[in-house]
Amino acid sequence: MFLDRYPANGLSGVTAIPLLTGADQTHALGPTVNLAPLLVELGAVVPGRGFYFVISQMDRLDEIVQAEADRYISAFQRMGRIAAALPAGAGGLA
Repeated sequence: MFLDRYPANGLSGVTAIPLLTGADQTHALGPTVNLAPLLVELGAVVPGRGFYFVISQMDRLDEIVQAEADRYISAFQRMGRIAAALPAGAGGLA
């Protein structure tokens, strides 16, 4: 995606998972520290920390992606439980 092409709030209503790839772990915080705030600024909801994939682990792609998907599913479930426990109208959520 070319994020500079989106207008303010151009990702409103979108749930986005920050994802970056790289040659090693040097930039592993990049998706969370750099990309996530940009996505939020554009209006997206970012449900958790970003996902960084090291290219040398391509042979384990399915396993790594499944582990990340499980982590996000767990985060969504926790958010759902929190939202369900809030009184109606609390914090503008209802």
